[in-house]
Amino acid sequence: MWNSLSQALLKLTCPGVPDIYQGNDLFDFSLVDPDNRRPVDYTRRHQIFESIRTVVGGEPDKAVASKLLQDPEDGRVKLYVTSKALCLRKERPDVFAAGAYMPLTVQGAKANHAIAFIRKFEDQSVLVVVPRLVAGLLGEIDVPPMGAEVWKDTQVLLPTCDCSKAYRNVYTGEVLSLKKGDTDSALYLSSALADFPLGLYLQD
Repeated sequence: MWNSLSQALLKLTCPGVPDIYQGNDLFDFSLVDPDNRRPVDYTRRHQIFESIRTVVGGEPDKAVASKLLQDPEDGRVKLYVTSKALCLRKERPDVFAAGAYMPLTVQGAKANHAIAFIRKFEDQSVLVVVPRLVAGLLGEIDVPPMGAEVWKDTQVLLPTCDCSKAYRNVYTGEVLSLKKGDTDSALYLSSALADFPLGLYLQD
């Protein structure tokens, strides 16, 4: 389930045109995926989407993220991940249509379990951080892949930044202020993924 969220965000932010197969805006645990022999329950999806809009209300915050993670199996969190990323693509089309792809170095105890990169167009930047190989990351811990207990000292190295700007998480509203270093700035995943298992950060 957590890997599915990572795949959804990567599909929507990596270079190229994202293809969302019908019905896969929610979790699909069928043996054959996708399976186009099954009808899609669009009424259910519409109802779930409306329920998300009711929860979100105005701007997203930590409370919204927490509510969606209380029962992740119902699929609302995946639809939320998809819809917010699509809204960002619409808001910043140049970043995703013509922006550079800049892979980032991850280091620390769980470095093998994260993917991070920046999409950049002129003065616009979007930072993406997602977990990978989640079963090995969590082991026997029955929690979402977020917080200091999971990520320990793992960090992403960012290029020297304009520290007059900050990265705002599209999913939680959380703002990360970065300290400028001589060559790189370190972003700890315990902070970047503190309240939501994915990081989609827009540089304001």
